[in-house]
Amino acid sequence: MTAEYALKASLDPRSPIRVSSAGTQAIPQAMHPDVRAYLMHRGMEPSPHQQRRVSAELLSASDLVWEADIEAARHYAFHVMEYICASMPGLLKNLGTYLRVERAE
Repeated sequence: MTAEYALKASLDPRSPIRVSSAGTQAIPQAMHPDVRAYLMHRGMEPSPHQQRRVSAELLSASDLVWEADIEAARHYAFHVMEYICASMPGLLKNLGTYLRVERAE
């Protein structure tokens, strides 16, 4: 979803290119407040976003698909989650430093 909004924000408003996203899971839920705040801070308006699940129909109606291999997409998502989990000890160890830097800015 963040990639969708980043690409939309990079395009000229008059561009004929239309960008949308879909995921391997689409669970009806509100956007996480941190994600919403981040996107809005970057000048992106995420309010109209609605989750939708990738489907054969959606893929066949698209001119360009970033990742058509669902299994590869799942593998990538789990790889990212593993990386995040593995990074937590280092983040926690240095959290005080990160907080001091952010407060100083």
